Amino acid sequence: MIADIRTMIWKELKEIYSIVMGTKGAKVGIGITFLIFAVFFPINFGADLGSDNPFIMFFAIWLPLVWVSTIIADSFAGERERKTLETLLASRLSDQAILFGKIGAALLYGWCMMVTLYLTSLLVCNLTNLEEAPIFPSLSFFAGTLIMGLLGSLLASAMGVLFSLRATTVKQAQQSMSLVVMGFYFLPFLGGMLLPESWRKPVFETLKTMDAATIVICVIVFLALVNCVLIAAAIARFKRPRLLDNE
Repeated sequence: MIADIRTMIWKELKEIYSIVMGTKGAKVGIGITFLIFAVFFPINFGADLGSDNPFIMFFAIWLPLVWVSTIIADSFAGERERKTLETLLASRLSDQAILFGKIGAALLYGWCMMVTLYLTSLLVCNLTNLEEAPIFPSLSFFAGTLIMGLLGSLLASAMGVLFSLRATTVKQAQQSMSLVVMGFYFLPFLGGMLLPESWRKPVFETLKTMDAATIVICVIVFLALVNCVLIAAAIARFKRPRLLDNE
């Protein structure tokens, strides 16, 4: 099955490349994102961006959500619109190979983009602050950021595939993913506002007393559990007869 998953991932990566490079809006969006997060921020915030800044981990999760959401809607809804889903499901590939191949390709795309942006921002940060170089976060923070990016990419991939399995059109799946991405961005602010006053202070006090490593571990465990639930839901949803009936 591993060989089939690799075959599926390679097929999907070629399609992702054609989507990204063939869409002017996608290329412009990626270019603007890199200019902001890999050039503008390092130049203007200097060495702070190369330190153990918790905001970096937030963006390590959120940016893959944004990138993956632009391509993951096409995974099954796109096949359905192009009338190629029946051909794919009639192939010798197993259900697991098809599902994990689509998730794996989107995961690689989102994570590689995040790693490239993060390393570029560190490089720019050092080049524009030569008197303070070398500027580099602690090894544990760097590893944690990469893990956060990986889990954020997996979150977007599993969630997007689940939406795409249920959607009849790519546009419908994209709209669902867009709502999730925006919700993730505003959730910390809304959560703080919507919490009852009696809960708000104890929660904030607890967060203040927790060290960065503990918070990172808690977030990693939480994301891992959410990803497991989403993947399990996608596996349960992936039934060939049901998908063919939706065409």
